[in-house]
Amino acid sequence: MRIQFIIFIIGLLGLAMATPYIMQQTGVVPSVGSSSTGDILPSFSPDILSTNDTRQTFYKWQDAKGTWHFGDTPPKGTTAIEVNVDTAANVLRPVAAPEAPAADTKTSTGASSIVPLPMTVNPAQIGKLIDDAKNVQHLMDDRVKSVDAATR
Repeated sequence: MRIQFIIFIIGLLGLAMATPYIMQQTGVVPSVGSSSTGDILPSFSPDILSTNDTRQTFYKWQDAKGTWHFGDTPPKGTTAIEVNVDTAANVLRPVAAPEAPAADTKTSTGASSIVPLPMTVNPAQIGKLIDDAKNVQHLMDDRVKSVDAATR
């Protein structure tokens, strides 16, 4: 029983190791270094691959006060750290958003009505809302006073 298990595990490992080679021959998955030039990512389009134009180098250094500075060239007499950045890293293709239908801003008289937000409150109730807000503020002030009195 134990020998059968060992043979099964060895067969499974052999299959796992042979799968990339089998898939490479069938053309299903490109393998690392499979092309004649050794490209690692042969399936990506060339417009988003890293090139010399997308690589940038800048320098960072710290002044006497401990503040970090960044620039294309470090000042003389400082020890700067060279930082290499590839601007093509993690580039995502833009997604076109659907166009919103044009809103009709004309009123029945033909004049343009500009309302920044839709009204959600009846203008006649604004006075009552302000009074309610003041009452809530008084309740909060009383609460702060009672908490301060209890913690002293």
